[in-house]
Amino acid sequence: MARQVGQTIGQAVAEAVMPGVIAAVGDRDRVLQERAAGRLSVGGGQPARPGTMVWLASMTKPVTSAAALQLAGQLGLDPGQPAASILSAFGEPRDLEGRGGGLPRLRPPARQVTVCHLLTHTAAPFCNPRN
Repeated sequence: MARQVGQTIGQAVAEAVMPGVIAAVGDRDRVLQERAAGRLSVGGGQPARPGTMVWLASMTKPVTSAAALQLAGQLGLDPGQPAASILSAFGEPRDLEGRGGGLPRLRPPARQVTVCHLLTHTAAPFCNPRN
């Protein structure tokens, strides 16, 4: 597997698909492989290394979704359930109503935030609680 990961990222850099790649493969207990190839930016000379800190941007979305699907199977997590039933910080959310005197005016939300809202990063109507 390590050879295959190294070949794949090396090929991506060689074919100029991207200037550099940092890849890690792991399971729930440990990191199995770390590989890097190329440079950190198109015009830069700094090499990509396995220990380099990088901006993951939206990479947390698939990781979070996979974790939520596992919880759905193991614990019966329902995408329509209110997020406050799992995370107490969502117990008293407030929507911004406007500004008065330089301070925000808050109102209770129109509906509760659900697990679905968090996973989809939306306020989509299809995420409304089922109850």
